[in-house]
Amino acid sequence: SSGINAEYGGSKWTIWEGGVKVPAFVWGAGITPGTVSEQLFHITDWVPTLARVARVKPKKELDGVDQLDVLYGTATKETRSDLILELDPCYNQAAFISNNFKLIVGDASPKPYDGIYQPLVKEGEDWYFGNQSRSMYA
Repeated sequence: SSGINAEYGGSKWTIWEGGVKVPAFVWGAGITPGTVSEQLFHITDWVPTLARVARVKPKKELDGVDQLDVLYGTATKETRSDLILELDPCYNQAAFISNNFKLIVGDASPKPYDGIYQPLVKEGEDWYFGNQSRSMYA
């Protein structure tokens, strides 16, 4: 299915802005209503951010970035300047954002999404997606 992406190119299952930028809202004490942020925010950032809200110290280093100051509107600098958007060996796609630049490697066309990835195929001790090139890992 598709959606209305306004000025953003692409749609769901693409590595263009229309496929990876999503609206979100957060409500709570300390967050000014109507605040809009253009900061990069990855799904992995929620765990360290919510851990700080809950005053929990993670026992291990987390992949995400604490974005609480961004949510409160008190961040004095960008908390995240780069972000991996896609690393998909099944469809030979990769995309990376660094500051105001995006690097796209491979085929940027939409994935042939049919509800699930291709079925897994076992070769020896290794598993591959059905349409994946084994030579990619040779």
